[in-house]
Amino acid sequence: MADTADTLVSVIREVTPGVTPTTTPAFKYLDFSDFNLNLDPANQITSDIVKANRAASDTVMTGYSVSGSASGELRRDTTLDWLIESGIGGAFASKVAKGGSTNFYQTFEQQMVTGAGSKAYFAYSGCQVSKLGFAVDASAKATWSADIVGMAQTQRTAIMSGATYAAATQGPLLSGAGNGSITIAGLTATFYSLDLQIVTNRSPKFALISQNAFGISTGGNRQITLTLQLYRDDISPEAVFLPNTPISVSTMIGSGAGNALTFSMARMFAKPPKRATNGDSEMVEVELVAAHDATAGTDITITQS
Repeated sequence: MADTADTLVSVIREVTPGVTPTTTPAFKYLDFSDFNLNLDPANQITSDIVKANRAASDTVMTGYSVSGSASGELRRDTTLDWLIESGIGGAFASKVAKGGSTNFYQTFEQQMVTGAGSKAYFAYSGCQVSKLGFAVDASAKATWSADIVGMAQTQRTAIMSGATYAAATQGPLLSGAGNGSITIAGLTATFYSLDLQIVTNRSPKFALISQNAFGISTGGNRQITLTLQLYRDDISPEAVFLPNTPISVSTMIGSGAGNALTFSMARMFAKPPKRATNGDSEMVEVELVAAHDATAGTDITITQS
């Protein structure tokens, strides 16, 4: 019987959407806290033929695709970089990635130990990140989360021919008590938490004579929301977060070469600040929404240290 403690997840970037590379495929392990992808039918069709005993005549499943989620600790690694690129539609170049319109596909492979010397491999191909999140507060570790949509699932009892697996590169565990920064023009504050969510509407595409999805569609604009909680010291939040007034926001999680990520949104619009509490402290909660900035040429820029 398989134990969750022995389950591993690896990732490989696809060249052809939905096709796992087969020539000496080089997988990289993904450090994760939770991973749950499944093959789901888009529809279950039941026959309407009337039977004398009132039993359904037949049923058939149609339009299979992959959906699910993953999460982990925010530690710099190549596999996390791939998730970020897929989530924002832009590749890292000279340690900088900008939100764009490129679709990045990858295969996730889940490896389970099912017995003495026996393993089961579940491959989820044609996967894209539809929602990417980063969160941290003063008393917790920094984490990432991702919603994933994909095209097909296959299963095997052995690794792919010629496949190699590279270990994840674990950077230091980052927490809200560690180094970092939040920079908002005109605001000096003590922050408690941040939650950044990047959402892209994605859905599987289906065709006749095809059991599985043959592609992933993207609709609408990317939606980026940043929620901040800060301690109430004065009324400066109300003076900074004005209605329909764009402001720039930059937040860095971590510090030092190879450890930190900086998220910059040059043009954000804030909803009215709201009262919140944390223990015995009065807090202010602000939700900001990113928009395209002509100078930056994007809505979000992510920089590696």
